Amino acid sequence: CTSCTPGLVLDSSGTCAVECSVSQTEHNGRCYDCPAECDVCGFVGDDLKCTACATNYLLVEGKCEPNCPVPSGTDPKKIFPTNPSTCTICHDSCWGCVSHSLDSCTGCPVGEVLIGMP
Repeated sequence: CTSCTPGLVLDSSGTCAVECSVSQTEHNGRCYDCPAECDVCGFVGDDLKCTACATNYLLVEGKCEPNCPVPSGTDPKKIFPTNPSTCTICHDSCWGCVSHSLDSCTGCPVGEVLIGMP
């Protein structure tokens, strides 16, 4: 099959089914496999994003990573772990943090000074 009647979805084997399998998500009448590191995924617009990660992976902006990214001079992402399964971006003024608020910075971009401690 290349398409299905309304109410059915086209699974990855080319068969019409009532719903996608557990490791898949539906988009525009077709089933798409979630990446192996995702437990649950879905589409945001036309982009496939993870919404929950497999064991030992952390959710970082719709992708599952083995660790929260560490800030560096070449990587502007400033990420902190918010719970055992998710990483979140720090406040724009921080370079490393313990939460998203401005007063939780643990470091600053080059040329700026951290005033006070979180």
